[in-house]
Amino acid sequence: MFRAQLIFEKMAYPGCPFSHVSNLTQLDENTLMAQWYSGWHEEANNQAIFGAKYNIKEGAWSKPFLLSKSTRYPEGNGVIWKDPGTGKLFLFHATIWTTKEREKALGRGWYRCKVFYMASNDDGASWGERCVLMDELGYNVRHVPIVLADGRMLLPMYHEYPAHGIVAISDNRGETFHFSQPIKNHDRYTDVTRFFVNWGNIQPTLAELSDSSILALLRTRRFGKVFRSVSTDRGETWSPAEETGLLNPDEGICMVKLKSGRLVLIFNNSSKSVHGMWLAACDDGKGLSWTVVKRIEQDPRLKLTYPSIMQARDGTIHATYTWDRKSIKHVYFDEDWLVSGD
Repeated sequence: MFRAQLIFEKMAYPGCPFSHVSNLTQLDENTLMAQWYSGWHEEANNQAIFGAKYNIKEGAWSKPFLLSKSTRYPEGNGVIWKDPGTGKLFLFHATIWTTKEREKALGRGWYRCKVFYMASNDDGASWGERCVLMDELGYNVRHVPIVLADGRMLLPMYHEYPAHGIVAISDNRGETFHFSQPIKNHDRYTDVTRFFVNWGNIQPTLAELSDSSILALLRTRRFGKVFRSVSTDRGETWSPAEETGLLNPDEGICMVKLKSGRLVLIFNNSSKSVHGMWLAACDDGKGLSWTVVKRIEQDPRLKLTYPSIMQARDGTIHATYTWDRKSIKHVYFDEDWLVSGD
């Protein structure tokens, strides 16, 4: 079983032809929620975070609605996530802390991000106070938190320049946070930082393994591969990141651990091209041996980027990704389709 659809054909809000960086969470047995940001273009001053709800029974998306908009600054990457243990809905998001075009030139607006979060106890009908997660500029979010078997919550984050992954850690389910040591590449990979170019790693996506270690897969800036790092102390410190056999064209990736224990990655499966979206699976329990198993979509006319993936309570697997920077594509399938030879 495989289904695909756009969340919206045309963004309903004026001045928002550009849409990017989505993810999904489950609100209740019959409802998923997605978020993304839209504006005139990436880093535009009118950029804001939008959402939509998906009715699982009807197979239909609601009209997009506004989730967060600064009165002054562009809103950037967001992460919507409902804690399955507490029922609290979180929106983590980055705000580009400048409106000056010269400071945002060449994508440098992301160097000036400040990370915030807010929580809701009624699935987003109302929100609590917006809190600063990371006051230091240059940090960003991309993927949903994971909750370890012992209840610790890990929110993957990253620093844009110099580029490295990091994890926000909470032992009280999002009331307070402290931060891990940076995830840095192994010394064998030359880390060049000059002229606003950095060849580190960003955007870790996490999974807890059967031995209680934590696997991070990371996007890399230069090396054409997905990188891998492991923590054996509940996310506090991380092994030097090293390349896997999975390809990466300096674009987003996302991993999920299924109820079966299988790890699944959604990614571009190329060192250069962003015109295809693929799935890889790993059954070794360590995230070492990956097999590319399915192509979701490929079209040389379209840019298909920044995927996110989750498993719903009924076992179906849902993913979203940026569809040519104009809309957000939603696909869903079951695990039988994932591993079938079709």
